[in-house]
Amino acid sequence: MSRLLLTDYKSLAFCIFTSTLLLFPDVPLWCFTLGILFWLWRLFCHVFDFTIPSRTITGILSFLALGVVLLDFRTLMGKEPAASFIVILAGLKSLEFSEESEKDFLVLLGFFLISSKFLFSYDLTYLILSIPIYVLLTLNLFPTAWLKASRNRALLYLGKVCLLAVPMAALMFVFFPRITKKLMELPTSSRYGTSGFSESVSPGSISRLSLSAEIVMRVELFNNATNLSSLYFRGQSLEKNSQMTWNYLRTNEGIKKSLVPKETDYKIILEPHYRSYIFSLRNTERMMTETLGIYHDLDFNFRFDSFLEKKAVILASFGEARPQVNAVTIARNTKMPDMSMLTAEQQKQIQVLVSQLKGKNARPEQISKSILDHFSSNRFAYTLETGENPSLNLHDFLFKQKKGYCEHYASAMALLLRLSGVPARVVVGYHGGEFNPMGNFWTIRQKDAHAWVEYVNSQNNWIYVDPVSVVAPQRIELGSNVYNSIINEMLTEDEIRKKISSTDTISQLSMWFDNINYRWSTFLLEYDFDRQKDILKSLNLSLGGALVMILIALFIISVFINLLQKRGVKKKFSELSFNEINNWAAQFDLQKKDNEGPVNWLHRILQQLPEKNKNSQPDLEKAFSMWIQMSYQKPLSETENKRTFSEIRKIIRRA
Repeated sequence: MSRLLLTDYKSLAFCIFTSTLLLFPDVPLWCFTLGILFWLWRLFCHVFDFTIPSRTITGILSFLALGVVLLDFRTLMGKEPAASFIVILAGLKSLEFSEESEKDFLVLLGFFLISSKFLFSYDLTYLILSIPIYVLLTLNLFPTAWLKASRNRALLYLGKVCLLAVPMAALMFVFFPRITKKLMELPTSSRYGTSGFSESVSPGSISRLSLSAEIVMRVELFNNATNLSSLYFRGQSLEKNSQMTWNYLRTNEGIKKSLVPKETDYKIILEPHYRSYIFSLRNTERMMTETLGIYHDLDFNFRFDSFLEKKAVILASFGEARPQVNAVTIARNTKMPDMSMLTAEQQKQIQVLVSQLKGKNARPEQISKSILDHFSSNRFAYTLETGENPSLNLHDFLFKQKKGYCEHYASAMALLLRLSGVPARVVVGYHGGEFNPMGNFWTIRQKDAHAWVEYVNSQNNWIYVDPVSVVAPQRIELGSNVYNSIINEMLTEDEIRKKISSTDTISQLSMWFDNINYRWSTFLLEYDFDRQKDILKSLNLSLGGALVMILIALFIISVFINLLQKRGVKKKFSELSFNEINNWAAQFDLQKKDNEGPVNWLHRILQQLPEKNKNSQPDLEKAFSMWIQMSYQKPLSETENKRTFSEIRKIIRRA
């Protein structure tokens, strides 16, 4: 029995295992690992023909797993706890599978697994991968004996089911009541964010993201053309520092709900990052989404009222000039960094440098420029290879290391500004992205993660400045993707131009698919009950009328598919002839017996036929002769078979 699942039900095992793999990004690592371990246990029993665990053991393991899920999430309600337990349960059920009667339950688990992914993602790639799994799971619902004896008929029936399911699903999506928002609001206690940012940034923490091509968001700009160098998406303002590490300082000052945009300047499709902050362009004043509330502080740092656990469509608009920075914020961002960990000599070196940068009666703008000039003229280098080093101090970076990634320079510049008496802070978010001309949108990935500086100018307004613009200006002009290729691949000038223009076939195909995926996600996310009502209104239909239309459409589709099937399947005229003869004989209780041959059946009919029908014996013998020849002797052509069947039917109806 240990070989039953992986020998007789290979397609079912493939479906369950693949569905488990597809949920890897959406469940905790320990849950996924446990599910895979159960599969490896089953494979071990299969290879070495060992006895599979008893139901008592798997039952105890399932209860233990349920308890651990409950302890980890503090609830069993929600997308992530439910998906995590189903992953473990599917692994356990696959481990104990030993009888054909258990197949249907395993198929049901497979449907749950593959469907639960839709609670986390609307990605078109996943939909394409899930279609063959749905088909195979449906095939495994058919009786095993039927699949083995009549595989072609089973596949034909499967095709009919799938052809009916697709238009029915489309019609239900368009006309049936929407529940998207309710699904978005399902609770979870996820702590496994994927945004790459926490509320703390230290030297090296952003540079490690440069290797990740994971999509963070897609952005569509409407009312103004924006070049790559000005695409700064702020996520968090970090105001508290310890050496070169900066942390988010949570305050409730000026928190209020964001107003609905008067007109949409840009739209964001934000991927789930299981945190509350939102990435916004500079001067964004209003943001809104259908599924979550959005708030902002005095500096217009935007946040959701809950963790973002599913893709969200965010509409945003720009505003007027920001109000001047208040005294409380200035005091918070003028706090001097702690230099006690440095030696007296190191502190003196920094003080001398700060005095040079300040000059006499210098304004904040002049100090900022002096710092940038210092970075550009003293052989500071931009590199990804510094590694994570949270203990790095300002002195070692300025006078020894002199190289780093964006967070190194942002941290150092903010510290130098504060030491010069200028209120300053570090801002983290994303810069740049890849423009898709086919869809007219930007794709921002983890490798576009960036850090820069904001300081208070002489008019008491926050001004952004990016020290990377003087250390590695190509990083700002070309974006991280092209710039990293130049550095890592040592591209020639022609190759750089080609990469920027993206004229190669692979890039074009990638943009084409990304555009389709973007439109698909946007359509699903924005298709709510209000839009559904608009469609029904444009068709002059009520919800009840739409339901009637769906039923009529399904009936027409069903008839059409049946007609197609009848046209495509060759009629077995020998079986039709047998049915004609057998139905006729049934009125005399002379239908064919299971163990009776054609000749013996004919002899029995002739002997027991009522006297009033004896005159039809010659016709019956002729009909039997024609049927036997068609069924058991030299095969006839399709036309001859059809003609023979018509003649047999005429004879039987006369008899």
